[in-house]
Amino acid sequence: MVTFIEMQAFARECQEWAQRTSNSSHRQTILGIADTWMRTAFALEQAVTNGAELALPDLRSKLD
Repeated sequence: MVTFIEMQAFARECQEWAQRTSNSSHRQTILGIADTWMRTAFALEQAVTNGAELALPDLRSKLD
């Protein structure tokens, strides 16, 4: 499973990509993706902190 730490890293990477593009439409799309990663990471972190168990299987293993 992707952890909230990995999600935060994905968001930061998207923010870096957004800074490198000269296309404002692409930049806004990438920043929107970064925002989604960050919001999801925050929600997951809060759920785990509050004792929730993660019910999703590790989907990466299915890709092998």
